Amino acid sequence: MSVAVNLFNFVALVYMFCYVEVLPFQSKKDRYIAIGGTGITLMINILIFLLFPEIRPGQIALFTQTLPSMLICWSVARHKDMRFLFVFCSLDVIAFMFLLIANGLTSILKLGTAACAILNVLFCVPLLCGFRRYGIAFREMTEKVQKKWGRLASFVLIFYLFSYFLILYPKPWMERPEYAPVLIGYAVLILYCFYIIVWMLIDMNRLHEMEQAEYEMRLQIEKQHRELEEKKSRIMMNKIQPHFIYNVLMSIRYFTKKDSQVAYDMIYDFSNYLRTNVEQLENVGYISWAEELEHINAYVRIEKMRFKDRLNVIYEIEEEDFLIPPLTVEPLVENAVKHGVAQRVSGGTVWIRSRKTDSGYEIMIEDDGVGFDAENLDYEKSVGLGYIRARLAMMEGAAMRIESAPGQNTRIWLTFEENRKEKAG
Repeated sequence: MSVAVNLFNFVALVYMFCYVEVLPFQSKKDRYIAIGGTGITLMINILIFLLFPEIRPGQIALFTQTLPSMLICWSVARHKDMRFLFVFCSLDVIAFMFLLIANGLTSILKLGTAACAILNVLFCVPLLCGFRRYGIAFREMTEKVQKKWGRLASFVLIFYLFSYFLILYPKPWMERPEYAPVLIGYAVLILYCFYIIVWMLIDMNRLHEMEQAEYEMRLQIEKQHRELEEKKSRIMMNKIQPHFIYNVLMSIRYFTKKDSQVAYDMIYDFSNYLRTNVEQLENVGYISWAEELEHINAYVRIEKMRFKDRLNVIYEIEEEDFLIPPLTVEPLVENAVKHGVAQRVSGGTVWIRSRKTDSGYEIMIEDDGVGFDAENLDYEKSVGLGYIRARLAMMEGAAMRIESAPGQNTRIWLTFEENRKEKAG
């Protein structure tokens, strides 16, 4: 009976190792090594026990079962390093601890050899089922955790060597029933140690995943910053367009003769407009909606001097005290004037609205211009909208929604969560 138990434990060890460390097999060769090596080792053990029945299985198990199983598992293992030693020794020690518990219960309850064998099988079956269910997940976890396998393997190896000491010198604990509770307690303690080790590996795996997620987030942020810098350069070139500067300067020239006060005001607004563009493009923090409104007002005053009655701007501002990324609304007003209202001979109206919502704040820019196809909008070609979307992506809880079609009003909503308490400059 003890021979059958030993062989059963040998097969269970290889089986569990394959589920934890190997499956699926990387090649047919590995499958043949695992299956064929196990079968050959079983046949050799059966022959030895038939030819030499006086030999106890535990006395030669190191040479007929442990070393062969180690060679088989090493040949097919994915990790031929300290992880292999940790997994192999852990599985063998865990199986041996269940054997100790079975032997201890047999001694305490004064059961026979057959009962001991049945208990050992009953303990191993749920163990095999557990490794079959969670083995691959454990292997994936060991693949992610790259550090500290040397320390863990050394820790487990101590248990492994002591287990073999108990096997080679069994009389004190097999022939004295009073040792049984101690051995059961020792086995339970070792199993609890492995429970702690598993949870430690799970925590290490979670830490690795957190570090990986942080690394990917850092890469994403760096990518966003690079894209934002590129968009800054493009929007700077787009906003300081030669024809816009030329038109403004020609308007100033015209008013210097006709109305010097208007020319003076126009120069003041134009200089503020240019200075704010440069300053806000370099600003990586947030500004108040009130500050952005001042910039918008400078631009609107310039355009109203040029377009006169063709441009009508209506402000419906209910809330000003909240933060937004700089230059995220003013370009929308520019687009509404240049690509919406200015395209109509009769001109049109631009509405600038802001209000508080249940979740935060909302800004809406609307114009009754010519409209555009919002569903097929290319943000790479639309420099201003692409820049705005990039700035909003870097602010938590900020979003943009566009509603427009050719020949219809254009509405753009910007939404922001509740204000942050600190204002970045």
